[in-house]
Amino acid sequence: MQITVASVAPGSATVRIVSPQSNAYRAPRREDVERCTSEAPGIPDTDPPQPLPAAQRDSLIRDCLRQAAADLPDDRAAGAFLLDLANRHGALAILSGGYLESFEPPVGLGYLRVAGDELKRSHRSWLTTGMFCTTGTTWRIVAVSPAGPPPDEGDCLQAGPFLVQDGQDRYGDTTGLGDGEARLAASAQDNAFVCIDDAGRLHLGHIRGGTTAEVAAALTEQLNCQQALRLSGSVTAGLWTWQDGLSGHNQVLLTNAIAVLALE
Repeated sequence: MQITVASVAPGSATVRIVSPQSNAYRAPRREDVERCTSEAPGIPDTDPPQPLPAAQRDSLIRDCLRQAAADLPDDRAAGAFLLDLANRHGALAILSGGYLESFEPPVGLGYLRVAGDELKRSHRSWLTTGMFCTTGTTWRIVAVSPAGPPPDEGDCLQAGPFLVQDGQDRYGDTTGLGDGEARLAASAQDNAFVCIDDAGRLHLGHIRGGTTAEVAAALTEQLNCQQALRLSGSVTAGLWTWQDGLSGHNQVLLTNAIAVLALE
C-alpha cells in the first residue's frame, strides 16, 4: 500500500474547495503576477520616492493580485481535470474531491458550497455520510445532519463514508455494515481521503493498493487521524503536489477539488 500525503498545519497555508463551476479563488495570470510584484510604489511627496514599508507594500501587492484575478474572463465549466484546476488556482497541492453521479457530462454527487454559493444539494445514502468544511485556515469533518450543512463553516463538500470517526477505525469490525458498504470495505482500489489528526493538522492523501478497510487502519495507525473521510476513488482519485507531482489519476473531469493555496 503506497500512501502519498500533503499535510497542512494550522496557520501555514490556505485550504479551499474549488470548482470549475465557480470563479472563486482563481489565481492571476503570470503576467499579472510579474506586473503586481515589479511595481514598487514609493511614499508620495518624496524626491526621490522612498520604498514603502514591507507590510504596506505586501498589502498593495495582494490587492493588485486579487483585482487581477477578479478581472479574468468568466470561464466556468461543468468539469475540469485535476491538473487544470491546480494551474487555474495556483495550488501548492490539490486533491480530487467528492463523487460523480455522471461522468459525461460531469455531475457531482452530494452537497457542494464554494465561496458562499451552493452549487449542489445534499445527497442521502450510506456513501455520503460526511462533510469536509474549511474557512480557509480552519477545517472540520462532520457527519451529515438532517438540519443541513454547517452554516458558518465556509466551503463544504459532501463525501464519505467515514474511514475514521472520533479516533476509531470504522472498519475494524465490519459486522453490521450494509451490503454496499461491506463490499466497499473489502474492495481494493485507489482511494482519496481527507484526515484531521490529533494535533489538528490536515492531511490530503491518495492511497494506491489495499482494501478500503486496510486504508482505514493505516490512517489510524500511521497518521493518527481523529476524523477521516473517503473522497473519490478508483480513476477519479488523484493528488498533485508541487514537490512530488501527480499521485493517482488525471483522466476524469472533476466537479470539485480541495486545494492548498498560499496563505492569504
